[in-house]
Amino acid sequence: MIDPTGRADKQRQKEKVRRRMHVTVDMDNYEYIPAKKVSSFYDNDAYQRVAVYVRVSTDDQNTAVA
Repeated sequence: MIDPTGRADKQRQKEKVRRRMHVTVDMDNYEYIPAKKVSSFYDNDAYQRVAVYVRVSTDDQNTAVA
């Protein structure tokens, strides 16, 4: 048997969700910012920052940097 107060609480929650889903948005309150153009990696005209990483491994203990 379902508790009448529990059923009423569930109905209130459903109504609350329905009201949130059917809200009209006032676009005057928001600022539209268009997306930035995605640059291609192979585009030669675009400035790109690059870095080089090198790691040298050796088995000689005398050349290891402490």
